[in-house]
Amino acid sequence: MSSIVVRSFIPFALLLFILAPSAKAADTSSIDTHVRTADAKVSLLLRQALAASPSFRMLVSRLNESDVIVYVKRDPNLSSLLAGQLTFLGSGGSRRYVVVSLAWGVSEQRGISTLGHELQHAIEVAERPEIVDSASLARAFAGFGEVSHGAHGRVEFETAAAAEAGRRIWAEVNGRAPVPPEALYGAGQP
Repeated sequence: MSSIVVRSFIPFALLLFILAPSAKAADTSSIDTHVRTADAKVSLLLRQALAASPSFRMLVSRLNESDVIVYVKRDPNLSSLLAGQLTFLGSGGSRRYVVVSLAWGVSEQRGISTLGHELQHAIEVAERPEIVDSASLARAFAGFGEVSHGAHGRVEFETAAAAEAGRRIWAEVNGRAPVPPEALYGAGQP
């Protein structure tokens, strides 16, 4: 299961990461600027996903045409059961910013699938201009997604479109039919 986490603060170090002009990916030559990372392993994962999956390329292309900037990072505190999450970071000027966190220690294929799943959530943000902060993100996703409560009182949202994107990308990367949702995201998922 992935989640969209509602947070109302921006850690200072992360804010500097976003605002610093040199905070681009370790290698952004094959990645447009709307999907960014400062992590060399995530940069490699992005390049592999772009090479292996037409669906992944389509998600990145749609984000590149939007006002949403996605920062991707690995989070050692994220459970491999969760695998990934999207957090609304803020908005400013004509841009909205989200962070996609990926769990450490998952396979390359699952990492790519999870990243695609989370980029679909970013597309869902991009499609809704009314999402401008954590509160409006929670309201919007509560209207079209499934709501649950995670650890430490965290509100989590899931959508069928993101689950399908993850399954489709998994199939493209592995050259086979899409897997059932519980194989990627656990029982009880769309």
